[in-house]
Formats: sequence, structure tokens, C-alpha cells
Amino acid sequence: MNPFYHSLRRSGIVAGLIFSLIASWSSATTVIAPEFDQLVNRSDYVVRARIISSEPELRISGERHRIFTKVEIEVLEVIAGDPPANIVLEFLGGRIGDEELRVSGMPRLKVGSESILFIKGNGRVLCPIYAMNHGLYPVEEEPETKRRYISRGDKVPLESVAEVAKALTAGEEMDAPQLRMKRSRAITPDEFSREIRAIRKSNRRHEEN
Repeated sequence: MNPFYHSLRRSGIVAGLIFSLIASWSSATTVIAPEFDQLVNRSDYVVRARIISSEPELRISGERHRIFTKVEIEVLEVIAGDPPANIVLEFLGGRIGDEELRVSGMPRLKVGSESILFIKGNGRVLCPIYAMNHGLYPVEEEPETKRRYISRGDKVPLESVAEVAKALTAGEEMDAPQLRMKRSRAITPDEFSREIRAIRKSNRRHEEN
């Protein structure tokens, strides 16, 4: 099944949403996990950010009706690239009253949460997080030690940047001992930031030569 399969609830705008999505996603097949260097170098910029707000918006253009969600973020750290001063990310999908548009695999950013985000094409594409959930890295905290660590878009702790290229494991659950072990070995936000900067620096050196 197409990973961008959408589900729609009730609606005077369902037909327009369906036609719009068919046109937008007709060439989509699947999202392949990028290698770490691809994730870093193909993103416009990379930031550690806190989610400030999330607001849905209905956009009408002729017979096309689509719901987008605008997500405002607070940049806590610029890791790579040159982001604008104020960032509002735009995602296809959302809910307004009884109307809801869901896009499978679309990142969901919870207000108040903190993540490292790999951003590309914001305002020009239907998902500004590069490779969708493969470009979302929530900052988590160990309950026992309060140590902060990085997880992937599927909430699995990230032990090394090599794991970036692995498929996401949505729907799979680890037992408590396994999860505690992965948390204890997961890389920290600072370690992840250093790895990202190292890749960008290496790429610039390569381009200069």
C-alpha cells in the first residue's frame, strides 16, 4: 500500500481533498531511509527546536481544498545551514472541526516537545521534514537518571548515527529491560550535533577541493 495513504473523516470537502492528494502524491511510492551524510547534506538547515504552536488551516484554490497544519518552532540551536529568523513549518494534513485529513508517515510535532529537525523545502513541499519521520529526532529524557538522549521518529533510542539509515519500526515494541539498555547507550543531543557539524564540515572541504 502506498505509504502516503490518507484517511478522511466526514465531509463537505472530502472530494476536493481526495482529488488534491491524488494529484500531489501520484508519483510517490515509499520513503527510503537516507544515509546519515545524505540526511545532513541534503537538508536546507538543521536545528534543535521546541514546538511553540500547531494550528490547522483550510486552503481553497478553485476546486482544490486541502488542510495544512502550521507549526511554529523556537530555535534553541542552529546546527547546520542558515535558517530564517522565524520558522513556521507547513505540513499537509490536520483537523478542523469534523474535517480531518491524515497522511500516513507524516511527522507529528507535539507542542512543548523538543527535537532535532532536518528541514528542507518548507513552504514548497507537503512535508518540510526531510524524508518525513527519518528527519525527526526527538530529544528524550531517561526517567531514572534524567539523562537527555536522542530517539528516532519512531521513538526508538538512537545509539549511533549509522542507525539513521535503518527502517523505522512503527508498531514494534521493546520490552522494558531492552528499552532501558538502549536509552542508556543512546547518543546525547550534543553528540548528535557534533556528528552533524562534522559531516557538513567534511562536505564543505570536499566542495572546495
